[in-house]
Amino acid sequence: MVCRPITRVTAAIAIIGPMLLTACAPAVPPVISRVGRDFPRAAFARFELKETTDQQAEAVLGPPINRLALKTTAANPAGPVPVGTPIDMAVLRYIYLLDSGGPQAGNRPVVKLATLVFLGGTLAAYDVNSTIPGDDNPPIDDSKLSLLKQGRTTRNDIISLMGTPSGQSAPLPFAPKSMGHITYAWTHFEGTGLRRKILIIDLNSRDVMTHYTLLDGSGPMPAPAPNAPSPFTQPPEPNPETQPSDRQGPLIRS
Repeated sequence: MVCRPITRVTAAIAIIGPMLLTACAPAVPPVISRVGRDFPRAAFARFELKETTDQQAEAVLGPPINRLALKTTAANPAGPVPVGTPIDMAVLRYIYLLDSGGPQAGNRPVVKLATLVFLGGTLAAYDVNSTIPGDDNPPIDDSKLSLLKQGRTTRNDIISLMGTPSGQSAPLPFAPKSMGHITYAWTHFEGTGLRRKILIIDLNSRDVMTHYTLLDGSGPMPAPAPNAPSPFTQPPEPNPETQPSDRQGPLIRS
């Protein structure tokens, strides 16, 4: 399959992700306590954009629930890669579901989703969305936004200030616009609905902030469809050989 050139990979995933959270959670049959294996958001801090390979990411997160092998094409006339040159693309998807998130979630189903995109063999973008209360779903601190300075604040500055991102993408020399992004997503149960807040920070080719967008909204939890089928029939058995690694330090291409 051939895809259109990638530009705002992380931003698109961040906006779509919370919609998938609300769509997936109610479909989990109540007889299943959990599906998939948990993957800590903190593990993504070890991944290096344009360095970490899909094999290295999988060694930390375990086997994905879904893997796609695709082709995209270079589309930047000023880039080092001729326009139209085929580029290998791999997409890894992870999902972890619980039929109850406990009292903090009103005992409702909760879910965590992750998508990683690899171009030319190395990590180009990733995004994690979660409705699970706790450290993997921290709120966005609006009071810190005034410290983000257009044309001055770097990617590393943002991460030091705001903490581990929900997602990142790298400036790609073969994309039409060489831009990167950092996203922070927070999803919180309120009454019978969900409140979703997403911070999208755009970066130029030098990894310096150009501007940011803050989306904040609420919506009802969708009602489960009658006899809604689930893609999962039983929780997969844990495999000790594919449990998250305890190794520390960034993962880079060797």
